[in-house]
Amino acid sequence: MSAFEEETKIAVQAVLDAAHFYMMHENKVRIKPSELGSYDLVSSNDETAERMIIDAIRKAFPEDSFVCEESGKSIRNDRKWIVDPIDGTINYVHGLPIFGTQVALVEGEEPLVSVMYLPTNGELYVAEKGKGATRNGELLNMRHIAPMKHSLLSIGDYSKGRKDFRENQSRLMDALRDHVGRIKMVGSSCFDFTMFSSGRTEYHTRFVRNPWDFVPGFLMARESGAVYDEDLFKKRELYMAACSEENLQEIMNVINTVDWYQE
Repeated sequence: MSAFEEETKIAVQAVLDAAHFYMMHENKVRIKPSELGSYDLVSSNDETAERMIIDAIRKAFPEDSFVCEESGKSIRNDRKWIVDPIDGTINYVHGLPIFGTQVALVEGEEPLVSVMYLPTNGELYVAEKGKGATRNGELLNMRHIAPMKHSLLSIGDYSKGRKDFRENQSRLMDALRDHVGRIKMVGSSCFDFTMFSSGRTEYHTRFVRNPWDFVPGFLMARESGAVYDEDLFKKRELYMAACSEENLQEIMNVINTVDWYQE
């Protein structure tokens, strides 16, 4: 029996129930304002699915806290659940089958459990600290070495709230585009991280701003064998991860020799 077996069980069922709801029900959409000119959406199904997840988890663990994309924070103690009910809402609203639901349990700053579900793929990903990660019950091990010129790099969306993130990311992608096989931006961190954790892409990078876009995937990738540059993460708030130490060193050699970052 794992240390967080009950938490994982409750989170898996909550995520599956929420996804079943938003895949089966009509949706109302409104536009979120953005300081940087790009737009974002929130849907009625986002809000209902988030409430379903919170209610299911709170029923089992009434003292736990929540950090959620739609409803914000409800902090009761140091053990908190991070919830993104529909990650990739714009894709979902536009009928693009690239979205999912993701939940993570964190204590202090340490992620303990991650559940990520891609309803259009029928793929359920589960990770627990120190226990590895699975896809539909099969253990994941994404570790492999691949030539960087033949590798796929997935990247997070351009930030809607940080102009410096947007501009630095643009410069970084310009610097990397001729060194990797292809760069992919799909608009869903849930999709990005599960594809990376499965070994379907060799690299993943994103600026880290919102915990619901990062924490579930961070644990999933780590438990699947990913490695990342800790100094870059601490100094620049940029997560750069790879499928092997060799691949990470290769891409960092490029990053460290180009002038991409500006304060």
